[in-house]
Amino acid sequence: MRAQLDEERNITALVPRQPLEVHETVAECMIYANHWVARKIQETFPNQALLRRHPPPRKEFFSQLVESATARGFAIDTRYGVSCMEAEEI
Repeated sequence: MRAQLDEERNITALVPRQPLEVHETVAECMIYANHWVARKIQETFPNQALLRRHPPPRKEFFSQLVESATARGFAIDTRYGVSCMEAEEI
């Protein structure tokens, strides 16, 4: 998402960014690499699990976005990364 600002730097609109073909290529390469790393870890440590836990998004990073969205009748839940991701798809 990209925010359009007025002269006073207030958000006037949220504009979705157009994905580029290279983004898909990079994403596929990352998934492929993750697959092979996971396979190697599973082969090396078959009786253990490696888990990664992401911290929740920091609220202060989203305060202006949440305020602007609320003023325009939208609700954005920033407690979890997945809800932020879903908000971008609106």
